[in-house]
Amino acid sequence: MKEYGRLKERLARLFPKDIEGYSIGKSDFVQELERKAIEWKRQNPFACTS
Repeated sequence: MKEYGRLKERLARLFPKDIEGYSIGKSDFVQELERKAIEWKRQNPFACTS
């Protein structure tokens, strides 16, 4: 997932010594990704996930 990698690199530059700021910066992205995954699973209840 290139977009997530780019976000992490940018946040590492912005918050080199602030793990809390770094983590908060990832929060919106991760929550949106989780929302999309849950919605996909609802629409594909019989899809194999392994």
